[in-house]
Amino acid sequence: MTPSRVIIGLAFIAYGIIKLAEELGWFYIDWHSVRRYWPVALIVLGIWLLVRKKEEPPYDPPHTTGSFPADPAAPQPPQPPQPPAEPFA
Repeated sequence: MTPSRVIIGLAFIAYGIIKLAEELGWFYIDWHSVRRYWPVALIVLGIWLLVRKKEEPPYDPPHTTGSFPADPAAPQPPQPPQPPAEPFA
């Protein structure tokens, strides 16, 4: 799911909860003020997009499965130590 779909979905949910709570008489919102100052939300969103810290994508090592053999010269991940071999009696 893309982040834009999540944001739009959360916005619809929040708006629905606000309208339901207003219909139930829990509080009153002066929608004229909201309509007048809605560009402030765009300004805040723009500032947030500019100053947020972007996350580094996690390192995904190349997969060695497939039709091509792994490069033997490529560095290999460390292997756990092997126990010494038991001599036969």
